Amino acid sequence: VPVGAQQGNPIVNGTMEVWQDGPTFVAADNIYTADQWNFDLSSTGAVTVSRSTNVPTVAQAGVLFNYSLEVSVTTADATVDAADYALISQPIEGYSFRHYAQRQFTLSFWVQSPKTGVHAVTFRNGGINRSYVREYTIAAVNAWEFKTITVTASPSAGTWNYTNGTGLVVFFGLMCGTTNGTSTIGSWLSSAVLGSNNQVNVMDSAANFFRITGVKMELGPVATPIQFAPFEVELARSKRYFQKSFPYAIAPAQNAGATGALLWTSPFTGTTPMTIPIPLSPPIRVNGASFTTYNPSAANAQARNSTDAVDDSATSISQNNEDSALLTFTPNATNTIGDLHRVHWTVNARL
Repeated sequence: VPVGAQQGNPIVNGTMEVWQDGPTFVAADNIYTADQWNFDLSSTGAVTVSRSTNVPTVAQAGVLFNYSLEVSVTTADATVDAADYALISQPIEGYSFRHYAQRQFTLSFWVQSPKTGVHAVTFRNGGINRSYVREYTIAAVNAWEFKTITVTASPSAGTWNYTNGTGLVVFFGLMCGTTNGTSTIGSWLSSAVLGSNNQVNVMDSAANFFRITGVKMELGPVATPIQFAPFEVELARSKRYFQKSFPYAIAPAQNAGATGALLWTSPFTGTTPMTIPIPLSPPIRVNGASFTTYNPSAANAQARNSTDAVDDSATSISQNNEDSALLTFTPNATNTIGDLHRVHWTVNARL
């Protein structure tokens, strides 16, 4: 299966397998959780987002899921103010959405929540001037339910990206105030909305949660079973948007240990600045993506002389292209031939 296509599903990591940033998050507005899954929040409430092993059974889904994405309300917000929202979202790159543009498609997914009633899925273009809302109903408390949403062909009018920008964003709403809501359901709008005025408020109780997995998007009006994609395929797809030097199971952080860190053995004594290439595989989505550096043994962003247990200085990134970047640092004053210098890094090209 080529990178960028899971047997025709433009949703990356739809089975919630890949979590490069870690398995649990205290969610704020615009934070990535599972790879390519964002959480957006404007509310006095609070949530945690985590990788859950509560999933539909094989008897229900016809396939074994390992994980779902779970949003648990930790501080309730029972009053939906006009500007409030709480959303799980995935931006789809224009190259991936282009095949679905101006054509009917169907989104299918498994969902579980104690909050029964009307919920909403919203589709919005990258230009933030076209949107489409469909409602679905959760009928039973805490039961996994399979939902399908068929969307009419997107308009040619509006600002659409069909290359490496945001082509389409899919939002699963937990809360939506009237500023961002609409009562026009099932039609493309010449505006940017985030949900339905009819949807329930999942944020209204600290006992509430919302779980989702098995998200698939395909052409036509019929939902078909989600196809198996090997973990390494979904990981490779995710790495188009985010890569790290840390081992997969370690969330990026300062002072998180040297395993996997970029390693340089000093060929000289002294403080002459050194430059080390960082290869990116697969190539990242855009040139100039955002790099962050991490000290493996201290709470700062500098490279580290592991031999001397001393920080280096002036750690920086340059010439960050789609397939590589250069990391430069100044060795510490006591650097000698054979000293080992290490630094971790991440690169973020998420939409």
